Amino acid sequence: MNIRLQLLFCALALGTFGCASSTDVVKQERRLAREDYLAARVEAQRDIESGQLAYEVYGFLLPYFSECEQLLCDRYRIHLRVVGGCVVDESVRAHAKGYNEIMVPEIERRFGSNLWAQTEADAKRIYDSK
Repeated sequence: MNIRLQLLFCALALGTFGCASSTDVVKQERRLAREDYLAARVEAQRDIESGQLAYEVYGFLLPYFSECEQLLCDRYRIHLRVVGGCVVDESVRAHAKGYNEIMVPEIERRFGSNLWAQTEADAKRIYDSK
């Protein structure tokens, strides 16, 4: 069982018996999110050093997401990683934030900051033409 799930069960059990406050659970979740944020930054740096470029996304995806994904891969060898859906916890958000904070400046250094808008416009045009 993963550590987050164990902590959740423990927090629920302790909370049931009045031993843990919701403040303690929130503090623990924030600590885990901070660890995920820092680990993601290291992971992104390692990916850059190994020649892998990626961008982590979550939430509602654009209707033309697959076209964006294909264009980024074909043009720039950038992979979009869907790390969650519309509902994500603080750890998922923290991981994506930490990863992208390292990765985006490197991507933009290599290809320019306009690549995002240009890729989205091209993807929308391809999507609309279908």
